[in-house]
Amino acid sequence: MDFFNSLVIPQSADHIKLLHYMLILILFLFIPFISIIFGGTILSLFYRRKGYKENNPLTLKFSKEVIELAAVNKSMGIILGIVPLLTAILIFIQLLHAANTPVSVYLFWSFILSAVGIILIYSYRYSLSFNTIFDSLQEYAPKNEEIYDEFRKFRKGSRDVSNKTGLLGIVLLFFGLWFFTAGVAFATFPNDWSGMSVIGTLFSGKVLVRFISFIIGSFGIT
Repeated sequence: MDFFNSLVIPQSADHIKLLHYMLILILFLFIPFISIIFGGTILSLFYRRKGYKENNPLTLKFSKEVIELAAVNKSMGIILGIVPLLTAILIFIQLLHAANTPVSVYLFWSFILSAVGIILIYSYRYSLSFNTIFDSLQEYAPKNEEIYDEFRKFRKGSRDVSNKTGLLGIVLLFFGLWFFTAGVAFATFPNDWSGMSVIGTLFSGKVLVRFISFIIGSFGIT
């Protein structure tokens, strides 16, 4: 991307070595955190659906506790999720700007999809707290029909936010991490992708093996 290439600053050999160390450190922070977010959100969505299907409040409570433990709070999402990803992308572009590869394209879409996905997942995480509040107030609902209708609208709206943001967030994060895996694989093995299309790269063996390993590792860490 021309925009990212315009941010490149010529570096000395020592600075390039330092960028490598910084990249390793950032990935050590980003990958475990995003793995827990990814795996925790899927588990939370699964148990939430199961809880509503079986009308089991304990399963719903467990679903809420899983995403609260995985996502912690929105500050952690920014500090360990969005900022490290953006920093890693800038370092990759800094290191590979002279290689004339489309790595920046994969990483650009990775950042857009992942960042929006993380924001939606945190919307899901906090909407579950509102769901709990509304459910606990159900037995104290006002007798006035007009006020009760407003109460039901807010309760339904909170549930709709949970349903939409959680599922859409995990889908966007899934594709964002897939593009990130493709970008890293492209940067690691630049000679293996000559003339290959975006779809061909995403479905290549090296990318799929690494991405499937990431998904399995995410559930293991979670």
